[in-house]
Amino acid sequence: MDKFDEMQHEAKEHLEKLRMWKDKRYFLNYDWGVWISNGARCRLWNDLIIPYDKNVLYADTDSIFTNIAIDFTDYNNMLNERTERVCKERGLDLEKTRPMAPNGKRSFIGNLTIEEEWTQFRTLGAKRYVERWQTDGALHLTVAGINKEAVSALNDDIENFKDGLIFDKDLDDVNKLLHTYIENMPDITFPDGYVSHQRRGVNLRPNGYKLKVDPTFDDIIKGLDTTHNESYENHLKSVWYDDIDELVEYAYRQIAGKDEG
Repeated sequence: MDKFDEMQHEAKEHLEKLRMWKDKRYFLNYDWGVWISNGARCRLWNDLIIPYDKNVLYADTDSIFTNIAIDFTDYNNMLNERTERVCKERGLDLEKTRPMAPNGKRSFIGNLTIEEEWTQFRTLGAKRYVERWQTDGALHLTVAGINKEAVSALNDDIENFKDGLIFDKDLDDVNKLLHTYIENMPDITFPDGYVSHQRRGVNLRPNGYKLKVDPTFDDIIKGLDTTHNESYENHLKSVWYDDIDELVEYAYRQIAGKDEG
């Protein structure tokens, strides 16, 4: 077996290990993740965001925040019926589409449930929001890059969650770290006497975070706050759909090999 055949054999063995269910890991093409996430986003948009319109305050790939109670029964039943039909047509194990939840109950993948009811909610853009749960009366923070315990920086006041908010690195609850790559580390002697001569490493030190609102998001919010008229909302919709149509048209040209630019 030459070197190439040996490498090819090792690659096949590695891929086979990734596919093993006993390791709770499997390997699929990157396109699968893109397609599934896109499908979930389209379902969220078409079946929940558009029908409830202004009652939707925020939505992510797998969640939606509204200022009204929504009954998800019909939506979940529709998904469950489709899942059952596809499993039957393809000869798939239906039980694998119903994983066990932490509460010990099984439910179909994709079903929506009410996790928490809130009394206050504020968002400053994608992956940046805070809510006060009705169950415990406390604020709960979600900001990409910041640990949830950093909510203490708000001093239990949702009004403090605003553009320019600083999560001070010296606060006990702020655990954000700055990574600095080093190429010329000195020798390091550890407590057990071992001396490291490694010259490359990563320095981790406390780092703060300044919350900043994206200008595009800020413009939309200001426009909705000051305009409140149909022409402005139609303008927003036309910009959105025009961009989507242009993107779709570009994709078709690429696939057809007719794009010249």
